Amino acid sequence: MSISSTTNRVFTWLLERGQDKNQDYQFNLIFTAESDNTGDIVIGDSTVVAAAATRRGVPLVPGASYTIKIEDLYQLWIDADVSSDGVVFVYHF
Repeated sequence: MSISSTTNRVFTWLLERGQDKNQDYQFNLIFTAESDNTGDIVIGDSTVVAAAATRRGVPLVPGASYTIKIEDLYQLWIDADVSSDGVVFVYHF
């Protein structure tokens, strides 16, 4: 899956906030599969699999959204049917 460097920087910042032991953060994340994707995006834990035959996680068809509340962002993984497909996200505490 393609993730821009800006997305990587934001996600890194979120991970750093989530690991601050002096703060108790809970993130609200809204993921949206890019509308021009040609396959599904799948969100889950470290065992997430996008392949249809062995799929594990929550699938998002192109343009679909999914909201999750999570405290530990290191427990969140994303996979894609097609390596060039992507996902965008919005977050708040």
